[in-house]
Amino acid sequence: MTVAVACAGIGTLFALFPTLWLHLFTSDEATLRVGTSYLPIIGSIYSLYGVGMGLYFASRGLQRLVDGQRQRDARRPQRRGAL
Repeated sequence: MTVAVACAGIGTLFALFPTLWLHLFTSDEATLRVGTSYLPIIGSIYSLYGVGMGLYFASRGLQRLVDGQRQRDARRPQRRGAL
């Protein structure tokens, strides 16, 4: 879940403040103009990707929990009647 939160956080940060990232690589005005229109779109996509990745791994963990419980139930002897 930590990786998903990091991905969503970084995507959101660069979507809100694209010039922080762009100034690390270039000072060309045309590149900055294109980048500032590109990064808000892609940054929000990475935020959604991070949330989706977190939900995916949470569902995988839930499936392992349910499968483990089913296996324990299958190995447990069944009691018949009252004691």
